[in-house]
Amino acid sequence: AVFTVTNVPSLNLVTEDNVINLAERTSGVTLTGTAGKDDTVTLRHADGTVMRAGIVTVDPHNGTQLWNWSYTLTEADWTKLGAASANNVKKTITLQSHNTVNGLDSILVNGEFFIDTVVPAFSSPIRLEVDSGEPGDRITNNGKIIVPAPEAGVSWSYQIDGGNFQTGSGTSFVVDEGAHTVIVRQRDGAGNSTDQNLMVTVDTIAPLKSTVALEDDTGERDDDFITRTGVVKVTGLEPGVKWQHRSGSSGAWIDHGLAGPADSEHSVDLSAGTDGERRIEVRQIDAAGNESPISTELVFILDRTGPVLTLQLAQDTGTAGDRITFNGTVQVNGLEAGRAWAYQIDGGDWQAVSGSAGLNTVAVSGQRTGGTDGL
Repeated sequence: AVFTVTNVPSLNLVTEDNVINLAERTSGVTLTGTAGKDDTVTLRHADGTVMRAGIVTVDPHNGTQLWNWSYTLTEADWTKLGAASANNVKKTITLQSHNTVNGLDSILVNGEFFIDTVVPAFSSPIRLEVDSGEPGDRITNNGKIIVPAPEAGVSWSYQIDGGNFQTGSGTSFVVDEGAHTVIVRQRDGAGNSTDQNLMVTVDTIAPLKSTVALEDDTGERDDDFITRTGVVKVTGLEPGVKWQHRSGSSGAWIDHGLAGPADSEHSVDLSAGTDGERRIEVRQIDAAGNESPISTELVFILDRTGPVLTLQLAQDTGTAGDRITFNGTVQVNGLEAGRAWAYQIDGGDWQAVSGSAGLNTVAVSGQRTGGTDGL
């Protein structure tokens, strides 16, 4: 004989939502239900093989004839249920009770639940929208984090520096200035979740404008921007940032590596090439790729060629070429226009002269050794 209604066994929800996720499967799941007070319960897989027979019911002490039963799934059961790769798959087992007093069996009834142990997968790593520093250093002037679109039915959230998880929307979120650790979590309907983390530094503050100046303005004035050396001093560099110079606004930027400590000296030597006009601008680029304002352009003249001067007697009245004369006038040739010049006689003091280009004269008397200097 078979019971038709009385003492038919039942299966409770296996979890709160009747879906077994990976965490629940890992920690273990116990099936529970009810049957008659004198019953034992047999559970079978969908193919009819016995999962467990002879499960004894326990008095719930609630005054009813329905007693409780329970059974904890084993590894063999999980294998039979295909739990390792189940992605929201419905599972059906059969239940039957056996009355130990009268020997009668109940009808077979089905119990259903779902197994979903497949965690959602990121289609690609989370990343900075723009890694504006060196490739891969995750230092940027743009705090936007790109999150790959999750699969259907999966939501995502994010956490910044250990704070509360915030619900994500779209495919991005933004972090503020500073160094941060962010975690993005994807969660499916069964409660399976997977995380990715990223450490980033956001720096949106550009270095200050640097200054360029001649190391030595050797012209007549110390501010005439005429020099015989091509060395330019660079000041105002931020320690540890990359700095560059270019010759004129259309020139290519030339790298000089990273600036040294605050008390370091930095310079650019522009002496290569022929004499003439030189132009220089300098900028700084920090680790996040922020560019400083370009320095005020320095324009100067590099002149390493002194005037070629010649001296000769106005009249060599003795034997030709013996430089013996009764006329002490010395002619000075080769002076540059607008340049001051000076002469010295017999190692004495230099005498400044305001002369003109071309031929100039100096009057001397007696036996003399003379020299000139184009200033």
